[in-house]
Amino acid sequence: MFKYLKEKNAEKKAMKLSSMGLSLFCERKYSEAIKCYNKALAIDSKDFFSCKGKGDALFSQKKYAKAIVCFDKALAMYPSYASAWYNKGRALYNLKEYHKAIECHDRAISINPQKQQYCDSKNLAITAIQRHNQALQINVQNASTWNNRGVALHGQKKYNEAIQCYDKAISLHSIKTYYDNRKLTIEAIQRHNQTLQIDSKNANIWNSRGVAFHNQRKYNDAIQCFDKAISLNPHKQYYNNKNLAIKALNSLSRSNKGNAFLNQKKGNKVISLNPEKQCYKESKQTTNKFFNAQRNAQQKRQQKNITMNLKKARKHKKSMKYVEAISLYKQYLKERKGNSTIYYELGVCYTKCKNPELLSEGVKYFSKAINLDDKYVAAYLLRGVTNISIAKNNYNKETLLTSAKQDLMQVLSLEPNNKNAKKYLNKLGKQAQSLNLKM
Repeated sequence: MFKYLKEKNAEKKAMKLSSMGLSLFCERKYSEAIKCYNKALAIDSKDFFSCKGKGDALFSQKKYAKAIVCFDKALAMYPSYASAWYNKGRALYNLKEYHKAIECHDRAISINPQKQQYCDSKNLAITAIQRHNQALQINVQNASTWNNRGVALHGQKKYNEAIQCYDKAISLHSIKTYYDNRKLTIEAIQRHNQTLQIDSKNANIWNSRGVAFHNQRKYNDAIQCFDKAISLNPHKQYYNNKNLAIKALNSLSRSNKGNAFLNQKKGNKVISLNPEKQCYKESKQTTNKFFNAQRNAQQKRQQKNITMNLKKARKHKKSMKYVEAISLYKQYLKERKGNSTIYYELGVCYTKCKNPELLSEGVKYFSKAINLDDKYVAAYLLRGVTNISIAKNNYNKETLLTSAKQDLMQVLSLEPNNKNAKKYLNKLGKQAQSLNLKM
């Protein structure tokens, strides 16, 4: 319980710090906002809003590379947050990584197509690429320009296009640097193919390859890779990636042919269908399965925690840490219906606390145990003994001692040779005699 309370307090503190960070960000106090977000993340490293908020503050300070790291962490936790994709795209645009910026804006648009600013930012990146290409056309006889373009394409993992650029550079000016760059790109392709051959049953690798094809706008190849990943591990992210590739392919088809539907071959049969709807249905089914599995796992963890509370309570009782044991027993009883044994054990803990005010609580739980099991000898015995102890400091002595006598007599009716019952009956008689009570 104490651990649970500690975690709850930490979570509240992290949320408070995150809110403070947002307030400071709105006041354009970016450094102070980052400090608050860092403190929140130190408490809860998986706080999505602190990760994204820190990224926004770093972006405002023009620290674009650091901002991207924060956006990546946030998107790993919540990949369907359009604003994070949009802000990451803006950061990449400022780093002049226009192709990657477009990919991010595409993700943002696919999540929220109504937001005009996402489309505007994408158009800015497209215009920047066009300007770059125009500059290249003006300077097509410059080998260095082709080499630089090859390096950029290599960085985007567009290896085949990079090799074409290096070939053009070499044809214009045959120097060692261009050959070395071409060799590095060929080695990168070989390593990628070897990795895939070695681990062809790794869904993550197929997914990564699909993402690479998507980035190269080779959507059919990307869809095949995502299908392979799904066949190995039907994870919702692979369905989402496939859905994005199909949307991009549909968009390309509409712009080229004016068709909203794509023809797909299944064996020898050609069928006309809407792959977006089909993939959405598959994605929804997988998402439901995923969340059901998550919910079942959470329920199992809760059941395990409840059982652990009972085990810990009994361990504390055995170690004579009665206050801690009472807390855990009560926590257990909030989640599950108690039985006679648990009520009895809780009653024992109350009577062992050496606090006269808690003895009546012990009697209450012994009574609950007896209500569930009317032949519970130990519960009758301890209820009687506890009432004798309470009678010492209570005005209603006669009623308490009478009740105690009835419990002890009940013990003897169930176990005629019970020595403890005889002992406390004898003690009760002496106490009643000293008080001039007729029992």
